[in-house]
Amino acid sequence: MWSALPEDVAREAILSVGGNRLNDTLKLSALARKFKPMVADITEQHLCSSSAPTRLEALGVQIAKAERGYAKPLQMVIESARDDDADVRKHALSALCYLVAKGDDEAPQVGGVAVHSLQHLDSTVRDVARPLLLAVAQPGDGEVISAVIQIASDDEIVDEVRRDAIGVLGAMAIRGQHEAVSAVQACVRDTCLDVRREAIAALGDVADHGDENAIRLLCDVMTDPDRVVRSAAIIACSVLSTSGNAAAVEAIIGRLDDSRSS
Repeated sequence: MWSALPEDVAREAILSVGGNRLNDTLKLSALARKFKPMVADITEQHLCSSSAPTRLEALGVQIAKAERGYAKPLQMVIESARDDDADVRKHALSALCYLVAKGDDEAPQVGGVAVHSLQHLDSTVRDVARPLLLAVAQPGDGEVISAVIQIASDDEIVDEVRRDAIGVLGAMAIRGQHEAVSAVQACVRDTCLDVRREAIAALGDVADHGDENAIRLLCDVMTDPDRVVRSAAIIACSVLSTSGNAAAVEAIIGRLDDSRSS
């Protein structure tokens, strides 16, 4: 039977639409092809629906198409990563983690979307945005680092968002990258405890080995009232200090018998 079919007829389409006779099957196949653009238009319209569940369902259709390499659906997934609904946004961000990679033409655009989601008040959205940013942005990317620094340094942004942005700096910045080091150092004495903790840990990741300014700062904060801050400072200082650094050795020894409560 297959040899009698026109060359442009897909066997999968024939099997999907069925038919009692070959002519019926061909008619159904042609009908399916005729209405396929209409179905696609309706799906795209559903991405603009006022109903979040409807947008989420339509997004799933576009993700499936993007997985097959279609460019327009991929752009729709990227646009959905800015959706006001947290579930829609998370679904789009999660898909982009495997749909786009470093070096792809869409990588800069997706990186910008990920940075934008780092400011979301929903922590589960930020939890997806961070691995996406790490997946598509090059380590030390100047534009990305600058954008994340703006989030980390903005006192009008909630502390939890700033804390997570500092963590991203620690993961993305190249060791010794001046802009990142300066931004993290500025947060080491922040009034928010969680921000201080994250900044001290990040400083151990972004500062150069042997950076005297960073080491001196870490030695100073070893007297912080919070035990976690003091412990993080000791660890970061140990990472950055060269062998025999007198100031670091003295500060760390002074904390060996530390028994104060946080």
